[in-house]
Amino acid sequence: MWSMDRRKGATERMFMCQSAMPASSRCSLEGEAEGPCTRFPTTAQAHALTGIMIGGSSPEPLKARGYTLTKPSAQPVDLNCLAMNPPAGAYAELCLPSHARSVSSSRSPLVKPSEDLKTVYLVRHAESMENVRVHALDRAFGQLRTWKAPACSDVCSALRLLCFDLDTPLSARGERQLKDVQAQMAGCGFLQKADPQLLIFSPRMRAARTREVLFGGEVPSKAMPQIVERTPMEGLCPAQFQERVQGFKDWLAQTPETRIVVVGHCQFFSRLLGKGAGWDRYLSNAEVKRCYFDPSSGAFDIPVSMFLPQECDSSGEACPILRKALRGDDAELPFGCGSKATYLACSSYSKNGAGAVTDYASCATACDQGEGLQETYGTHDWKGSSGSGKCDCKVSDSEHRTACKEDAICHFDTSRTVPVLLDHCSIHAEAGMRITYYDFEKYFRKAVVAATPRPPSNLNRTSTRVFIIGPGFGNQLNPRQSRMVEAAGYQIGWCFNIPNPELPNFPVEPYLDRIKAEMDAFRPHVLMGASKGGVYIVGLWRRGYWRGPTVLINAHPMCRQIPEEANVVMAVGSNDEVYPVQRADLEGLMHTGGQNKTFLYWTADSGRLPSGQISRQGDTHNQESLLHHDVLPRLIDATLCKEGPEIHWHRTWKERLSRDRNNAELWLGYSPEQIMRLWSTNGHQSGKHLHDVPMGTEEYRMVNAAFKALPMEQQAYILSPPETWAPVRALRIQRVENGPQGDASWKPYYKSLLRSLEDQGVEFEPGTHTCWAFHGCNNEALESIVNNPVCGFQPLASGTRSTTLWGSGTYFARDAKYVADGGFCGAPNADGTRRMLMCLLIMGISCLGDPAHKGVLPFRHKPPHRYNSSVDCLASPEVMV
Repeated sequence: MWSMDRRKGATERMFMCQSAMPASSRCSLEGEAEGPCTRFPTTAQAHALTGIMIGGSSPEPLKARGYTLTKPSAQPVDLNCLAMNPPAGAYAELCLPSHARSVSSSRSPLVKPSEDLKTVYLVRHAESMENVRVHALDRAFGQLRTWKAPACSDVCSALRLLCFDLDTPLSARGERQLKDVQAQMAGCGFLQKADPQLLIFSPRMRAARTREVLFGGEVPSKAMPQIVERTPMEGLCPAQFQERVQGFKDWLAQTPETRIVVVGHCQFFSRLLGKGAGWDRYLSNAEVKRCYFDPSSGAFDIPVSMFLPQECDSSGEACPILRKALRGDDAELPFGCGSKATYLACSSYSKNGAGAVTDYASCATACDQGEGLQETYGTHDWKGSSGSGKCDCKVSDSEHRTACKEDAICHFDTSRTVPVLLDHCSIHAEAGMRITYYDFEKYFRKAVVAATPRPPSNLNRTSTRVFIIGPGFGNQLNPRQSRMVEAAGYQIGWCFNIPNPELPNFPVEPYLDRIKAEMDAFRPHVLMGASKGGVYIVGLWRRGYWRGPTVLINAHPMCRQIPEEANVVMAVGSNDEVYPVQRADLEGLMHTGGQNKTFLYWTADSGRLPSGQISRQGDTHNQESLLHHDVLPRLIDATLCKEGPEIHWHRTWKERLSRDRNNAELWLGYSPEQIMRLWSTNGHQSGKHLHDVPMGTEEYRMVNAAFKALPMEQQAYILSPPETWAPVRALRIQRVENGPQGDASWKPYYKSLLRSLEDQGVEFEPGTHTCWAFHGCNNEALESIVNNPVCGFQPLASGTRSTTLWGSGTYFARDAKYVADGGFCGAPNADGTRRMLMCLLIMGISCLGDPAHKGVLPFRHKPPHRYNSSVDCLASPEVMV
C-alpha cells in the first residue's frame, strides 16, 4: 500500500516534518546543497516506495487502553484526522492497546458489523512438540539441500514424526508463549470487554492446555472433537475434511451464542475462513484473531490479529519447507506453471523474533503438503528429464485460471507472469537442464532471509579461540585494544616469548617453529596480529604453518600476498604514520586472496566542507575506530563466516540500530516485492502515485517507528541534542505506488545486481544487500521523484553544484533526525511542515566512499564486478551514496 518511485534501488515514503527547535538553530553538517539527503546521484540506486509526512503540532495519539465500542457516525469519517478530532460516535470497533498487534486490511477496523453477525475469536494452540519435530525436519532437509550433514538431534527428532502421534503436549516455548499472550489479554481487560459467552476447544492436549492457561474457568467451555486438526487420511481425501469444516459452520450458525471463542488448529481455521483476496488465514502459535460470522451466508469477514506472542516462530503445517519456500518474496517465478498454480499467496504469515513480521506465506490445502508442486515438477518433462520444460509451460490465461486448485488464491496477473515463466523455462530447457521441485524451493529460499531476523553475530564468542601475536599488539601502549578483545568473551592465547621485530628486515624464521608449537597446543580458530607483529603472520603464511582465519591490524610492508584459502580481514587507516599506504595498493593486495575471502576495513578522511573542515577523520597507526561500535570483535567474527568476512560485516550493520527500528523494518520488509504487498493499487494509475496510509494501522505504526527511532550508539553527526527530536511528529504518511517507474528503472537494476552477485558467488540477502534510509529535498524535486514515469532519483545529474564528501551520487541518511536537523528538506511550507522520503535502498555490496569517486567505484575483487554503493563509515554507516 505504498507508492514506488523505483529509481534503481530506492523505495520511498514521503514525510512532512517540522522540528521543534527554532529555524535559526538548524545547521547543515555538509552544507545546504549536499549531504545525505541532497539530490546527488546514487551508486546505491534508490527505489522509491513510500512516504511519510512529518510535522508541526501533531495530534494526540490514540490512547488505546482497551476495547471501545461506539455507534457508527452518520457523517463521513476522515481516517487520517480521526485521531485529532474524533466525531461523536465515530468509533465503531474496538481499539486495541499498543501491545495488541492489529493487522491492517482492505477493510477498515472502524466499520461496525451488522447486528446479525456473530463475533468469533479464533485462538490457535501454542507451540507443540509436533511443531518442534516438524521444525527439525525442516532444518535437516535444509542442510541436505546444501550438501551438509544435518545435526543428529534434528534427525532423531524428525524421525519421531513417523510415529504419527496426533496428540502431543506443548513445548517449553509453547508454555512461554501462553504466558506472554495471557499477560497481553490481562493488560487490556480482554475477557471483561469482549465478554465471550461460550468457548469451544479441540480435545487435543495442545489445544486443551492453551484453553486452560488463557481462559481458565472464566468462560463456559465445551470440548468439540469436530474441530481437531486435519488427519493424514483427510489429507488424502480433502472432501472429508471439508465436510467436517462445513458441519462446524452449520453448528455455528444455529447456536444461540453470539460471542464465541474457538481454541483449535491452524489448518482447520484456514479452511474455516475460506478464500478472500489478501486475507490472513494463517495463525501463528498462540495467536488470537477476531472475525465476524454471518449465519445467513455462512461466511466470515476479514480476520484481524489481536494478540501475538513475542516468541513466535513458524510452526509449519505439514510441510514447512514448502511454506518457507513460498513466503511471497518474488512475484515473477523462474520455474514452470504447468497444471497447478505455482505462486500461491493465500495468507499472511506472522513470524516474530523480537517483533511481528507479516509476509505472504501459506499455501492452500493441497499445496501445503507440497504434493501439488511436487506432482507438477515430477510429471512435466523436457528432453526426457523429470523436470519442467518449456513445452509444458505453455498455458493460456484461461487454462491457468481453471487449473488453480480450489483453495489456491493466485495473486498475480497471469498476462505478465506466464510469459516470464516461459522465458525462464526456455533458458533451462534449451540448455538441456531440468527444473525440479527442489529448484523451485531453492529459488524461494531467499525470501526467508527477508522475513526472518538473523541471530546476533556474537553468539559463538565464548567458544572461539583467538591466538594473538603479542609483539606489536600494544598491551602497554594501547591497552584498550587488548582489553576490548578480552572483554568480548573469546578464549585468548597470547604469544609473548618472541622478540619485538623492530628492524625493517628482522629475521622471523628462527621463531616460527616456536609460534607453531604454541598454536598447536592452543588450537586456535583465529590468528590475530598488529603493527610490527604482522611480519610473524606473513612468515607463518609463507611457511604454510597457518592458512586459517586471520585478522591483521595495520598493513605491514612485508605483506605482499594473501593465501587464497584463508579468510583474511585487514584494518588500515588512511592517516597511518608508521606504515603509510595508498588505498589502491591495499585493494590490489586484497585481490590476491580468494574470492569472497578478504575484507579491507578502511577508514579515511571525508571531503572538505565549504568551511574547510572534514566530517570524518581516518585512523592513525593506533586505530581509534577499532575501539567503538564493537568493531574489533566484529572483525574477528567476520573471519569465521563461511560466506565470507565482507558479507558478515554487512549483516552486522543492522545490529547498530535500535530494537524498535529493526522490528519496524522487519515488518515492512527488505525487498521491493515485500513492500508491494502493501500496495492498494497495481501502481499504474496515471497521475495518482501517492496513497495515504490510515492512522492506527500497523503499517502506519511501523513507518512512524522507523522515522522516530534513534540508534543505540551516539551519532557521528550531532546537529541538535536528542531531546529536540522527541516533539517532532509524523502528521501524514503516504505510500508511493509508481509502477511504470519500477518497470523502467529499479527492476532492471535490481535484476542486474542479482546477476552480478551470483557471478561473484554471493547470494542476495534482503536486509543485508538492502537497507532503509531517508532522503530530503525541496518540494519540486520530491514531486519529480515520486511522479516521474521513467526514473525518480537521477544520480548522473546530481552532485555538481558543490564538492561532495564521499563521491558523487544521491545521498541518503540512516536516521531521519539528521535529514530534519540538516535542513535537507528545503524551506518549510506555510504551515511549518516539511516532507522527506523514506526509501528502501538496493545497496548491493558497499565500500567506503571517497571524494575522488566520480560515478565509478573500485573493483570488488577482480574485473568486471565493482562495488555497488558507498558509505561514510564501514563501522556504522550513517550516510549512503
